[in-house]
Amino acid sequence: MKKYILYCITILIFLCGCGSGANSLPAGSDSGSVTDSGSENSHANKQPLSENISLKGHKAIAFAYNPVSNSLTLFEKNKNTYTAYSLQPGNTWAEMPEQWTVKKSQFLDNFTYGSSGLLYACRKYYDKKGHLRAQSFVQLTNKGKIKTIPLKKLNQTPKSASGTNAKKIRVKNHEVENYSVQDIRFCGTALAITYADHTVKFYNIAEGQALGCDGITGESGRNSFYDYHYISAVPDSSTRKFLLKDYDIRSGELTHTISLFTEKNTTAPYYMANYRERLYLLSADGIFYGNNTENSLTKKIDFSLLGIDASDKIRYFEAARDDVLYIVYENKEAALSLSRLPIR
Repeated sequence: MKKYILYCITILIFLCGCGSGANSLPAGSDSGSVTDSGSENSHANKQPLSENISLKGHKAIAFAYNPVSNSLTLFEKNKNTYTAYSLQPGNTWAEMPEQWTVKKSQFLDNFTYGSSGLLYACRKYYDKKGHLRAQSFVQLTNKGKIKTIPLKKLNQTPKSASGTNAKKIRVKNHEVENYSVQDIRFCGTALAITYADHTVKFYNIAEGQALGCDGITGESGRNSFYDYHYISAVPDSSTRKFLLKDYDIRSGELTHTISLFTEKNTTAPYYMANYRERLYLLSADGIFYGNNTENSLTKKIDFSLLGIDASDKIRYFEAARDDVLYIVYENKEAALSLSRLPIR
């Protein structure tokens, strides 16, 4: 009988010890459950989806994407000479044989490839005080020559057409004139030129004549142009969100408005790019994409997965073939980084 009682007491002590041990486990150590904090930590620890591409010591002043060769070009400036480097499959930079030299009072800006793969830029003329006096649209040939492409009244910003909501923005920086070209986009033989005062002018490059409506406004790096449709963002005073508005440049008519599926109050600052009809938008909320004929863009990637710090400044955002994006950003030390991001 005594042995039986001792046996029961031993069992009770053992059971109490097990219960005490379970209560003393660290919080969250139970691998069979997932808490909210655990979910957040796992999200934060995810590796960026983008691929960082080394600039190999190049001091890039600009980038441009060639849709024909499906390659990215980096531009460097040494005194008055500009050199181009093409990104190779192994993420190396190959110097292109051409170099372009301008006079001391001139600068090349707004490098862009046309739909046929030819390289263009804007050649700007400055006085001794650093003020822009004139500019011309030029083709940078493969023989190192700079060929002027005449565009009628390039140095005059368009007057807003009556009946439109276009409003010029006065440039506060005295070293940037209102008629300074800030952005050039091609679609076939048509090109859209966005000025510093946010006015936009459209040209037929073959004829050098302006075409379409002159009452559309836009902003550098925050617009797209395809099939005679220019898309720009306009702030909505009631919601403080940016609405993407699609204009038919031939008539100036607003064809439709594009919204974003996001819970945040604002998407600014944002950057826009397109590859043909495919439209991409980069904001503090992430990457959104869709066709330019749709009424909304869908969020594809959260900003935290881009490998970009919130304090970094976006310097270049471009869409390439096969749903690939190129993003150039600058940190607080003014160092540039280049990322390649596949969307699929």
